Amino acid sequence: MAQATLSVTGIDRTGLVARVSRWLRDHRANIDEGIVTRLEKDVHTGSYLIHATTQSLDEMQRETQDCPEEEVSAGVKVRGGAMYDLNLIAPDRIGLINDVAEILAGSNVNVVTMACLTFDPPRQHDSGGPSQRDPERRRKMVALRMGLEVPPESMRLLPGVMDDLRTLGAEDRWDIRMQERKTGPHRNGVGLSELLN
Repeated sequence: MAQATLSVTGIDRTGLVARVSRWLRDHRANIDEGIVTRLEKDVHTGSYLIHATTQSLDEMQRETQDCPEEEVSAGVKVRGGAMYDLNLIAPDRIGLINDVAEILAGSNVNVVTMACLTFDPPRQHDSGGPSQRDPERRRKMVALRMGLEVPPESMRLLPGVMDDLRTLGAEDRWDIRMQERKTGPHRNGVGLSELLN
């Protein structure tokens, strides 16, 4: 079995997800993760992380290239490389996600899923303590989860990537962790609040 991404874009209409999922079922492809959104002017966009045999993925790639459906375009991209989860809790600031993404991109690490939320930091009970007097210490926090695809040629760069991220977040004392995903799909943000516990 191999992993791939199916991207679908077109005019939104009733039954489109049913048709896509039927097509995947007919090719014996399993949907591990999916995100579907309707944009302005009724444009449907969907992204599915799927597992299938190499033969099925080859067939799906040919069908999406050779037989584009009117008003809908689709593409199947076979993935390669190891899958990792990056989890971060840090004081929020403008440009934080860009700074993280730039470091990852610099080592050819692809962000395949991302979810984030901001929240108020826990209150300190000692009234008049430093966190109460200094508004900067009361700024919002952010929890960030990224699903990463690391190609074989970038595996040796991961320790340096983590060093760069730790250096970037040293002043704000980021809580940052990266671990390889052994099995199963990337989390798409459901359960992101687990990071806060």
